Amino acid sequence: MIPDVGEPPASAGRTRLRGLHPLDGVALGLALLGAACALTGLLPRAETAATLARVLPLLLFLGTVVVLAELTAVAGVFDVLATRLAIAARGSYPALFVLCVGFASVTTIALNLDTTAVLLTPVMLALARRLGMPPLPLAMTTVWLANTASLLLPVSNLTNLLAADRVGLDPLPYAARMALPQLAAIGVTMALLWAGYWRRGRRGSARFVAPERSAPVDRVLYRTALAGCLLFVAGILAGVEIGIALAVTATLAAVGALLLTG
Repeated sequence: MIPDVGEPPASAGRTRLRGLHPLDGVALGLALLGAACALTGLLPRAETAATLARVLPLLLFLGTVVVLAELTAVAGVFDVLATRLAIAARGSYPALFVLCVGFASVTTIALNLDTTAVLLTPVMLALARRLGMPPLPLAMTTVWLANTASLLLPVSNLTNLLAADRVGLDPLPYAARMALPQLAAIGVTMALLWAGYWRRGRRGSARFVAPERSAPVDRVLYRTALAGCLLFVAGILAGVEIGIALAVTATLAAVGALLLTG
């Protein structure tokens, strides 16, 4: 169920997706240059075809996961859910710790470690300011779990994707193999995070004041992005091939958002 996020402020406008970064143009130019070299024979065609067959699925994965993650961030999904977790903790740091560990772990497992490190960390830093707590506990939680929570699924980590392809495991059999190592990694990370950053002597206070409920600027974009994430996870659990599930989900989410918010 998509959580109720309340009414957005009356002054809120439509959320706009950011344009291409200048480095995106550089990447596109290099891709075109490589294609030209292959077509003109400057690169051996047989080796080029073999390399493309090996890397194109990875490029499809990386490109579409960026679209889905960026749409999720722009839609405010991370901000709204982080605020909801802080409210649910009811001023208790241990409860907030467990909820944030779960949030960062699920984000890493389902949307790739880069999503947690690059997109979720700034959200947690902003949440720390709102709660009046030191930023380091929340920042270290996301940064550490971006790595240690990335074992469970092939989509969690590009290395996993390569390994799963090499050994011929689908997502669910792969997850079955990695479930115990993943639980152990998260458990050890939690112990170290609590001892190093979250215990009373480190955080400086006994309780925090829960924030007010926040709403996304664009409810349609928020619901579309959240539904896209849920659809992708459902596709993986249903056994749909990762590249297909991610490409279809990201395309539907992006097109739907553009049509509904344009």
